[in-house]
Amino acid sequence: MTTTGLGDRRVYNPRGCEVNAVLHCNLRCRSCSHLSPIMPPWFADPERVRRDLSRLARSYHCEFVKILGGEPLLHPRLTEIIRVIRESSIAKRIVICTNGSLLHSARSEVWSMVDEIEISVYPSNVIPNDRLDDFRRRAREHGTDLSVRLSPVFRESYSEMGTEDGNLIDQIFRTCQIAHVWRCHTVHEGYFYPCPQSYFIHRLRHANPEDSGDGLEIRDEDFADDLRRHIDSATGPSACRWCLGSVGRRFAHEQVSRRQWAELAKEPTEALLDRQLLTELENNINVESHGKVRLEEGPIPDAWTRP
Repeated sequence: MTTTGLGDRRVYNPRGCEVNAVLHCNLRCRSCSHLSPIMPPWFADPERVRRDLSRLARSYHCEFVKILGGEPLLHPRLTEIIRVIRESSIAKRIVICTNGSLLHSARSEVWSMVDEIEISVYPSNVIPNDRLDDFRRRAREHGTDLSVRLSPVFRESYSEMGTEDGNLIDQIFRTCQIAHVWRCHTVHEGYFYPCPQSYFIHRLRHANPEDSGDGLEIRDEDFADDLRRHIDSATGPSACRWCLGSVGRRFAHEQVSRRQWAELAKEPTEALLDRQLLTELENNINVESHGKVRLEEGPIPDAWTRP
């Protein structure tokens, strides 16, 4: 991390910090990296988000805050979440990441209060093109950027069995684009996490909402030095034992039942790896790996439309 450009000693992330408005989702994407298909319903308290980000902003700044989940549009008080993030001044931009299935019913305030709405489109949940045209129209009316990303493939994200191989755990951490390239820092319930998985994996394994996982407690006083050490640690979070990072085996996106989702993760880390990609990322961590395609304009291709 760097402190350049702030005129003070705060930690500066040139990418974004994530805030989970909810944990659950209305879809059941196999190997969702936030484990949302098997998370219980939960809604962020706007006042807790305000308190956390206001405290953190004394020691940390980022380019954007991404609101996601789960599916963030499930939150009945989403505009309050957006408002307190803006008031914290922790970032220049606010982005909502959604699967788009509920966006048609989003209040106008949601469109006008954020800087960007990012839609992830999946083959099993294709947005009709006339609705996509309407989203583009609403974005123009509200001066909001709209990003549409087609996501035909996923990667295995989590192993229920994990691995005891310390060298492999270190490799997965070193090649993790989530932590080192995309820098998806996460704030959740009073703690700062170097990546989303360092919260979600512990939450799943221990089924205890009070478990802080690999989080660093957000404090009132300046704790920039502790925060910098937490982010820049050469040792990965303990969640790396079960996490596939960026190198999970690739497969065509699909929706599965809650029970299937858990069953498919009951293999050791070694069985779920893409070892070729692991080698490639060891040589160049910026190799494209996620398989998403940005749709600049025009309709979603016919090949995405299911019969």
